Amino acid sequence: MHLPHGHLGPVSHEAEDFAAKVAALQAAGHQIAVHAQGERAIDMVLEAFAAAGKINGLHHRLEHNALITQRQIERATALGVSLGFFVDHIYYYGDALPDIVGSRADRYMPVGSAMTAGAVTALHGDHPASPIDPLRSLRTAVERGSVSGQTQTALGQAVSRGDALRAMTLNAARQLGQADLIGSIEVGKRADFTLFNASPLTSDWQDLTVAGTWKDGQPAHTGLSSWLRPGPAWTALKNMLF
Repeated sequence: MHLPHGHLGPVSHEAEDFAAKVAALQAAGHQIAVHAQGERAIDMVLEAFAAAGKINGLHHRLEHNALITQRQIERATALGVSLGFFVDHIYYYGDALPDIVGSRADRYMPVGSAMTAGAVTALHGDHPASPIDPLRSLRTAVERGSVSGQTQTALGQAVSRGDALRAMTLNAARQLGQADLIGSIEVGKRADFTLFNASPLTSDWQDLTVAGTWKDGQPAHTGLSSWLRPGPAWTALKNMLF
């Protein structure tokens, strides 16, 4: 990445200004999601959340969390802040991580520690930073392997298939405050679900494929051709413009 040894990236906000923004958004009733990777940035975010105080029913989000420490995980959990992890870093950059972050690669993307601490823990993509492939994210959280197959990063942070699947479904719904509507197949919830050709808990990864996706009880077209239809295209355009 052409970074000098010992490179220290700048934070993108001044602490006082950031805390003021957090306080204002929370006072207006907004859930706040912040992308933070390094220890200094995560400390700044947690300080701002702590200063704003907890509000019943409003749970903020900390996303990416590449280098979050055990102390920070415990503090986030105490504050009711959910933790989302972008494990594609492990898959695409795993071979180079020791050169980029040094010994901290041994605790990189600590999904297991977050779950053990009792944090609402989710897995996410960051598209278009990496291609959309939820099954890749699921497998990476379990095996911690790089794209070359040569490196397993912080293997002690691996989680079970069941925990990884829960992080991408029910925990993600909890993170959004919508666990009563989505995230699991239950009476009274929306009929949003994915059908696999075999069990994602036991099947060989290379044999596992998505057989179909349903949205509100109706089959959803997820291929490229679906974006050419007026409905999805108009929805995407509205989301970008408004």
